[in-house]
Amino acid sequence: MINKKLLFSVKESIPYIQKNVLYQWIGLICNVCSTACLCLIITKHRSILCIGIIFICLILRYIVNQKAIEMSYQSSHIVKGTLRSRLYEKLSKIGIGYTNKWSTAEIVQLSSEGIEQLETYFANYIPQFFYSLIAPITLFIVISFMNFKAALVLLICVPLIPMSIVFVQKFAKKLLNRYWGNIQSWGIVF
Repeated sequence: MINKKLLFSVKESIPYIQKNVLYQWIGLICNVCSTACLCLIITKHRSILCIGIIFICLILRYIVNQKAIEMSYQSSHIVKGTLRSRLYEKLSKIGIGYTNKWSTAEIVQLSSEGIEQLETYFANYIPQFFYSLIAPITLFIVISFMNFKAALVLLICVPLIPMSIVFVQKFAKKLLNRYWGNIQSWGIVF
């Protein structure tokens, strides 16, 4: 899931990734606070104070969402610039002899789409991965004050989500391979 060598190859992006995760986590705390206040309004009619807290949480949530987007952009910008510079330096060292090893189309593909995919990895996947580790623990702590058993059950069920996704992907892959085999047997290969 996480390639440490790749992650540390562009160390300059790590502070932006950390800030992105922090801003997402603050947004989660804002959601928890606003939901708690909404529950208080519904059950105990403490409306004025709770409405003010909800309003503050919504504003803060908007700000941290914008900051998380900004950190994602900064991270992707650094990754793109760094990797393209390194690719250019490598090609400059090799010189015109690079055509003996790679085609020009492969180099263009690598420098455009390949780096764009790595940009997505650094800007979106990595922060979301770490946030997905922190969020369930945070929610467990919050819910455990209300009902420890429910919090424990929810925490235990968290790994079921990726496991079910993997199961569906494996099933889809088998199904796709079967269909692809049928298409090949018909002689309709493009």
